[in-house]
Amino acid sequence: MDNDKLVPCPACGHLVSKATADKCPNCGKELMSDKKKAQAFVETIGGIISIIFLWKLGVLQFLWLGIKSLFR
Repeated sequence: MDNDKLVPCPACGHLVSKATADKCPNCGKELMSDKKKAQAFVETIGGIISIIFLWKLGVLQFLWLGIKSLFR
């Protein structure tokens, strides 16, 4: 990894990836910012809404019934 992608942990100074690390692997301090937490929450809610929408359209019901029939 390039050093420009690594930042020191505020608690222990261990270098961690600023793009992917949620916690410091050395001390366990949580590194995820409030902005990243909010983004993850919005993406989760968006996924749930998409599943409900597709279920209401019948797309997922059709797939579910088709898969269930394979195991009878």
